Amino acid sequence: MIDYYITPEEYERAASYGVTARRLEVRIREYAWDKEDAITSPPRQNRYAQWAAAARANGIKYSTFRSRLRYGWDLEKAATEPVIPHDVAARRGSKANQVLSAEMIKQARQNGIYPQLLHWRIKHGWDPERAATEPIMSGRDRGRRSARVLKERYGDINAPIFKK
Repeated sequence: MIDYYITPEEYERAASYGVTARRLEVRIREYAWDKEDAITSPPRQNRYAQWAAAARANGIKYSTFRSRLRYGWDLEKAATEPVIPHDVAARRGSKANQVLSAEMIKQARQNGIYPQLLHWRIKHGWDPERAATEPIMSGRDRGRRSARVLKERYGDINAPIFKK
């Protein structure tokens, strides 16, 4: 049976090992640790505590500091490199990852094609020249094209719906 009562002397003993009162209570009452182990086991030390404090002093959030470490940054750089504002980072990323040239985007806009559609077309195997110049089909054109394909495939545009 676990003894949940903690005496004032046990609190004092735990404090001498660096265990706070709350931590001692959690160890004994919630985690059901052996009382002696709960009192004498010092709390784990955060191995990044010194660098995390330096990061905080440099205006870097702890979550940002830890994310940088996960991405492979060394401790000193993660704690001292200033945070880049979102708009600057977005501009950097968009320039670095840009697949389409400015001229191609300009040509597409002149033909009524927005950049997202241009990117989609190229991503799905269209030739860049064709993707930038072929106009967008209207709803009526798409419907006519679908009807033509269904007639060619089934002989009747209602065949896939009203199967015999």
